[in-house]
Amino acid sequence: MEDDSEYGYYPHYSDDYVLNDNVTDVLDDPNDPMQKMVVLTVQLIMICGGTLVTRRHLITAAHCFWNNPGTDGCSIKDMLPIKYVRKNGMATVGAICRAESNSAKCSGEEAGTKLRIKNAFYERFFKEGCTGSSDFAVVELERDVPKGIYHACLPHMHNVDDLDLRTAKLFSSGWGINPLEGYNDNPSPTLQKIDLGMMLTDEECLTEDVQTVQDIFCTAEYSEKNLCIGDSGSGVTFSLNGRYYLAGIVSRGSNCLGLIQGVKPDGQTHLNLAYHTADIDTLLGMRIEDRRKEWGNTN
Repeated sequence: MEDDSEYGYYPHYSDDYVLNDNVTDVLDDPNDPMQKMVVLTVQLIMICGGTLVTRRHLITAAHCFWNNPGTDGCSIKDMLPIKYVRKNGMATVGAICRAESNSAKCSGEEAGTKLRIKNAFYERFFKEGCTGSSDFAVVELERDVPKGIYHACLPHMHNVDDLDLRTAKLFSSGWGINPLEGYNDNPSPTLQKIDLGMMLTDEECLTEDVQTVQDIFCTAEYSEKNLCIGDSGSGVTFSLNGRYYLAGIVSRGSNCLGLIQGVKPDGQTHLNLAYHTADIDTLLGMRIEDRRKEWGNTN
């Protein structure tokens, strides 16, 4: 996950001073399920996105817990200690604007609910040397989210035959920097949404990562709209039969400022959750055998 140049290829990770995202459409419908995402912060370290997958669990990117991001490779010694995350970590759920921002009048339900982090699981990414593989984390919150805040569906837990990631129209949302709107060094004050199009084939994707890392997929990059710093960990979702499914996690891509200045795009890479369903089931305390019993009533 190295940055090879001033406008290199790097994780969409953000500390408290340089934050993320160059998406285009501001979300203003409080009932839009895409707004039920999470902004994850660890004091003085980072800000990332995330997606609720139960009323008490969210999934985000493991590199959000990297204590020394941007270096060549890493080890388990480079991850944030879980004790630090429990003490300083916070998840804001159900927000459509950031109460910390001076650019938006944000209060009440629009500002969401802040919850502390009870536990988080992200070791594998660091044990594997931060190569880009296994870039996911499961976070347990201190309590269930309030009523009216909904979670995304995990595809493998639903008996839907026509789920096909290769032909699905993909979306993401986030709080990252938006240079086109003047937010170069601070996160967007409002939650934004981006249409990512469809998943690219390995041949269409211009980054070499898809040739060497098995559990990722790629979407196109554009200078006028893109995921950016601070969007790490946000969900890559698609809609089917009125439900929102979580297909992947925003991992990394080209520098947005570089793209605006004419740098050739490579491709956005996202973790493919389909490769980690067994681990996710275990961390969520779920078994597919139990879920099958519910399929007749939910599909």
